[in-house]
Amino acid sequence: MNFNISPAIIAATVAGSGIGSAVGFMSKGEQAENNLNSNVAIMNDLRNLRESISGVNIDEELADIIKFQHGYNAAAKFVTVWDSLIDTVINRLGV
Repeated sequence: MNFNISPAIIAATVAGSGIGSAVGFMSKGEQAENNLNSNVAIMNDLRNLRESISGVNIDEELADIIKFQHGYNAAAKFVTVWDSLIDTVINRLGV
């Protein structure tokens, strides 16, 4: 079989397929970038939603921990002073 295909048609077909491949790769890259940006936005929205539902603010929690620690230290100091007072009363009275 002898096909009479002109060299211009072959060159145009090869060049056209190369351009089509390059455009296809570029659109795939743009699509991947858009998918990435979309997924990052969804992840940020979900993180914000989780934080709003849990209602936990780390700064407030840390401030409460420090406040409770000061209260605990004050109570411990009171117990230590009370123990010393009782010890002094008992040892001085000789009971």
